[in-house]
Amino acid sequence: SSCFFAGLSLRGSIQGAGSAMSIQAHQEYIQTKINPILESLVTQVLLERPEEPIPFMIAWLSDQAKTTPGSERQAGGETAESLRRQVAELKEKIATMEGKQANGGGADNNAAQ
Repeated sequence: SSCFFAGLSLRGSIQGAGSAMSIQAHQEYIQTKINPILESLVTQVLLERPEEPIPFMIAWLSDQAKTTPGSERQAGGETAESLRRQVAELKEKIATMEGKQANGGGADNNAAQ
């Protein structure tokens, strides 16, 4: 996966560090700790498209903070994969319902008559 902060320059933001080791450590921290959380957050926001995204993001982050220590990356990854499966299942249902509608309502419509 790509780095969420790919364009971020840490050189100006790490005052007094000066060493490549410190910059590398910060970049590694972003890659391993921050990116998985932000990628999952952005995925959830895009899937749900809340009218008020900031309160939604705060609530989502709060829910993620309730996970057991050390499981943040795993929980975020499972959440994203679970959401991908749900999206695929919903797309299938939509296609099935559209097919029934195109065929005059299908079994659901006939059962109501």
